[in-house]
Amino acid sequence: MPRYHLHVHNGFGTALDEEGQDCGSLAEAERVAIASVRAILADEVTSKGLLDLRGHVDIEAADGLKLSTVKFCDAVDLRLGRDA
Repeated sequence: MPRYHLHVHNGFGTALDEEGQDCGSLAEAERVAIASVRAILADEVTSKGLLDLRGHVDIEAADGLKLSTVKFCDAVDLRLGRDA
């Protein structure tokens, strides 16, 4: 099973994934990255009242080749205003 490294870059700095994760495909690694972004954002909202969507996760192969980028803003559906 391929190993992917998910490196998080946001307003608090960079967290390099030195260990990596086994995923069956790049699409699965992207789903893992989206879930991770959502968890990070939920924690920031809960602990700091902050929603910073400017970050991203770079997905790299075990050999260091960058395969994909997941932007924080693409991991959520943002709805603003009071339409209800």
